[in-house]
Amino acid sequence: MPRPKVGLALGSGGARGFAHLGVIKVLKDEGIPIDLISGSSMGALVASFYGAGLDVDRLYKLSRVFKRKYYLDFTVPKMGFIAGKRVKEMIRIFTHGKMIEELDIPIGIVATDLVSGEKVVFRNGPIAEAVRASIAIPGVFVPEKVNGRL
Repeated sequence: MPRPKVGLALGSGGARGFAHLGVIKVLKDEGIPIDLISGSSMGALVASFYGAGLDVDRLYKLSRVFKRKYYLDFTVPKMGFIAGKRVKEMIRIFTHGKMIEELDIPIGIVATDLVSGEKVVFRNGPIAEAVRASIAIPGVFVPEKVNGRL
């Protein structure tokens, strides 16, 4: 009998989203492989970092030193107070500039098209752009345009 596939869905929650690491750690400690991960907002960030090969211990260290002031670039409000260029670059660095389809563990990054209200699931393309789109909060975090969608 084949082993059942294990998928992990990680939700949003700002910096509290690093709590997802506890679930990943328990699964790893129990020898339960994660076959695929999906995430939205902070869950997308954790999913992409783990999918890009950052181990749980390194992610725990990152969560302890994660300071918003280093990654949030405030701007004059047009569509939000935070431009998002710094966090996008941080994502690019920690995921080694990889594309979603290059990851060892398949991931899906969930965002919302602000024009149509439709759910968008990124399964390929640059990780940094997809995660940046997923963490957008209208009025706070400037939306990211990806493939002509906002």
